[in-house]
Amino acid sequence: MSIDKSKITVTQFVFTIVCFIESSAVLSSFSVGISGKDSWFTMIMGYLVFLILVFVISQIMRRYPDKTLIEINNEVFGNVLGRIISVFYIWFFVTLTSLNLLDTQVLASSSIMTKTPPIVLMATFMVICVWALRNGISVMTRYMTVIGLLSFAITVFAFIIAFQKFHLSNLLPPMQQKPIVYVQASHIFSTIPFGEIIVFLMLTPNVSSSSKKYGRYILIGTLLGVISMLLVAIRDIGVLGETIKYFTVPSLETQRVSSISKIFSRLEVLYTIIFTALMYSKIVVLLYAATAAIAQFFKLKTYKNISLLIAALCIVYTLNLYDSGISHGLSGMLVVPFLWSFIEYILPILTLCVILIKSKFKKEGTENDAVRVNGKRGNLSLGPSLGN
Repeated sequence: MSIDKSKITVTQFVFTIVCFIESSAVLSSFSVGISGKDSWFTMIMGYLVFLILVFVISQIMRRYPDKTLIEINNEVFGNVLGRIISVFYIWFFVTLTSLNLLDTQVLASSSIMTKTPPIVLMATFMVICVWALRNGISVMTRYMTVIGLLSFAITVFAFIIAFQKFHLSNLLPPMQQKPIVYVQASHIFSTIPFGEIIVFLMLTPNVSSSSKKYGRYILIGTLLGVISMLLVAIRDIGVLGETIKYFTVPSLETQRVSSISKIFSRLEVLYTIIFTALMYSKIVVLLYAATAAIAQFFKLKTYKNISLLIAALCIVYTLNLYDSGISHGLSGMLVVPFLWSFIEYILPILTLCVILIKSKFKKEGTENDAVRVNGKRGNLSLGPSLGN
């Protein structure tokens, strides 16, 4: 059972997922740095791999519609092993919150708040996130519905504006690189951001809908998000060409190059504001998952009392994650996807396998009990007739 009793609608759930995925559109430089002009293709391949996780998550949700991920671990693996696995997920939620906080700070510092100290940006951002958490999950997701729709519209608008600088030749010829390049880049996309959807197992008990449709809702939300990401990737490649690899945030450079007339002379500022709002949406979800998971792990009655403490810990964690942007980029390409694969794919698949095995044994045990009961009834009914 969710530690937050409020309910959210299907629309709110879907657009929260949209915001979650869209927020990574502007920060897809990890894969772009590997696959370059073919990053749009590796994005699609990563999404196809992610469909495996959608199936796994939907099956788990159908069997435990009223339980969060922490409760499912205890139910499936037992109190000891379940709590050990939950520690991995808690670490994952806290680390994801800190990584996305760092990305947001880099985005803001490189565009609209160039002279603001990073610690001030992070602290301000997290205070707003804590405020949203304390208002409850329903208020939080209501805001994301608006942001999701607005950001999608602006992404399409920005794509149209950039078309004057778009060169189709920058995307041609496709598929000219070694197969390992596509495997590596697809792997990144399958984990960052698609696999991160596992955090929504902390929200599903709050959704006012049939658990049988959870998989469908995740598909709709992620599909809208990936369409937005594809538009951003194709636009950036078409405008920047091979130079896309040299920009930390390619989308900002695309907007600077694409600005037309005085009306749109600082289009990147509007773009940054929208994507900062998207990053805020994602961090709120991650911070909620982290605080709710910790609260349930320690059997607390509410997560709200510890939200500020967890936010402060995330800031400290963020400040000590990487010593440079280069190490951050290398980690995102070479280390994080493999760590995330264990948390996002292997553990959920293992969980579903254990659920199915236990279900099978339970079913066989029930059938055997039924056979024994029927056998005893048959013996009792035969006894008197033989005596006569």
